[in-house]
Amino acid sequence: MANTSTTENADLLSRAQTIHFVGIGGIGMSALAELLVARGKRVTGSDVKDSATMTRLRSLGVRVNVGHSGDAVVGADLVVATAAARPDNPELLGAARNGIPVVKRAELLGWLMDGSYGFAIAGTHGKTTTTGMVAFLLHREGLDPTALIGGEPLDFPSHGLLGRGRYLVAEADEFDRSFLRLWPKVAIITSVEADHLDCYADLEDIARTFAEFASRVPPDGLLVTCADDPVLRSMKLPVPRQSYGFTEGSDWCVVEYSPASSLGTLFSFTTPEGDRHDCLLRLPGRHYALNALAAVAAANHVGIEPGRAAAILESFRGTRRRFEQVGEAAGVLVVDDYAHHPTAVRSTLRAARERHQGRIWCVFQPHTVNRTERLRDDFARAFSDADVVLLLPIYHPVGREEGESISSRELLAAMTHPDARCMLGLAEAADLLAAEVAPGDLVITMGAGDVYRVGEMLLERLRQR
Repeated sequence: MANTSTTENADLLSRAQTIHFVGIGGIGMSALAELLVARGKRVTGSDVKDSATMTRLRSLGVRVNVGHSGDAVVGADLVVATAAARPDNPELLGAARNGIPVVKRAELLGWLMDGSYGFAIAGTHGKTTTTGMVAFLLHREGLDPTALIGGEPLDFPSHGLLGRGRYLVAEADEFDRSFLRLWPKVAIITSVEADHLDCYADLEDIARTFAEFASRVPPDGLLVTCADDPVLRSMKLPVPRQSYGFTEGSDWCVVEYSPASSLGTLFSFTTPEGDRHDCLLRLPGRHYALNALAAVAAANHVGIEPGRAAAILESFRGTRRRFEQVGEAAGVLVVDDYAHHPTAVRSTLRAARERHQGRIWCVFQPHTVNRTERLRDDFARAFSDADVVLLLPIYHPVGREEGESISSRELLAAMTHPDARCMLGLAEAADLLAAEVAPGDLVITMGAGDVYRVGEMLLERLRQR
């Protein structure tokens, strides 16, 4: 199967001199905007609120507006819309009135991947860190990749890399089936679980869509999948595949694992040829060992030797909001993590418990009503490794959903945790923590919204003691 519109797409992108982004403040959108600026395009954009990302874009010469207006697209040759943009967005309506072509972000990314040697990293969990690791390996080996990462890598100056080599490394998002716009040479799928059930009917629908994504890898490419994931194990795919995981018999197999000091991870793995290598990561948990092994397998396909790749990853610092150590004050360590799915919550807290002997506080902000309602029972069982759980109100991404059929109090009612409490907001959570934490405690703020602000407020209060 091939993308038959490659030439047409390349021509449209080549002709477009001014490109407008609807929702330019998002991480994925801003990274694409920066890439096009680097390629000599005039870029404009808008978003509903200002941010540090918008400030950075202005410093690069991008004209950005706060708020949406139909007039903002006038003069643009192409409009790129975030997946969250509603059909009645004033700028999309303005583009239609003015006859300006409109594409979604994923479609533009697919066009760019058409002209590159593409790596696409997908999965319910772990895709941001794994994407960062693949990009880090190619970058450190001098392959000068372009990388578009759905987070802020601590090793790069922005949301990715603007390289001049043939390789394009991109996070492949399953939301809105966006990753079906991509045509990678190498693909990684880290996991397939129930999520984004506002876009998918059920897990079977999700699995079918991931299988369709996997089928886009050509016969001379490589698909890398996690052997520990039951859905991925059951998939029968007509593409070259290598497996990785803790599961015995995996092509790339973790054969020894242990928590390392300073919230790190030490593990050993074997290659498909039976060679054994060790890897010491700065990041804690079995899930990060899996991310690293997937990246090593993908990098090996383009000639980076596994032992060399493992050695390079020892200096990988991670991605912002992925078990990021925010600070320490009054003997209390504050960590922030993006986990917003029950499996990710459980994995993150398990990694913390393996290394931390003191009390663990988890401040969790549920993300979207749909996810909270559909996965409520799984969330209710996900916090067993935390000593205290503080639940914040559900975070509502702009434009994603309306109304509230469930609240954090109903999630609390489903939990059997011995010390879980509901908070009215960020400030109340920070105040309670400041009053009750003690030296030796670990506080983890967790969620895909603005829960990280609790950690910042807590540190400020502790430093004022």
